[in-house]
Amino acid sequence: MEQIEAKNARITEITTELNASASGADLFRPQWAPEEKADSILKVSPEEMTQKPYETVERRKQREREAQEAAEREKARKKDDVGGRALIDMMDGTLEAKKDPLAAQELVKEPWMLTIPLEEMTPEQRKLVAQFESAQARFEEEREKYRKSLDLELRKTR
Repeated sequence: MEQIEAKNARITEITTELNASASGADLFRPQWAPEEKADSILKVSPEEMTQKPYETVERRKQREREAQEAAEREKARKKDDVGGRALIDMMDGTLEAKKDPLAAQELVKEPWMLTIPLEEMTPEQRKLVAQFESAQARFEEEREKYRKSLDLELRKTR
C-alpha cells in the first residue's frame, strides 16, 4: 500500500507541474477493510455505540483542565515561534521550492525590439535580435524536453 501511495503522490506532483486538469479522483486509493485489521474485532468504534459513556464530574473537570492546559501550551508555543517567523521571512511562507525552473522563467524582449521595425535596425541591433530569438528557441526546446520527460514518467508510473 505504501508503494501505491508513493506512486499516487508522484503522479499528483507531475500533473501539478504539467498543469494537467486530471484530478486525484481517478487514482486508486487502497484502504484496509475492517476485517483486515488485527485488533478491529476487539475495539468498539464510536459509531457502534448507541449511548454516550457516563462521565463523572471529576473526569469532566480533569478533561476540561487538560484541554485548557493544551490550549495554553499551544498559545505559548505560537507566541515565540522563531522557526515559523524565520521561514516566513526567508522563504515567504513556502517550505518547498518550485521543482520546475523552466516553468517560472520567461524570456522577455527588450522594449526597443518591439518598437523598431527590422528594416530600421542597425546591424548590431539585428545581431542582438537574432541572439535573442536563438536563445528563446533553445529555451522553448528545453522546456518542451522537460515537459515530455515528465509526461513519460507519468505514463510509466500509472
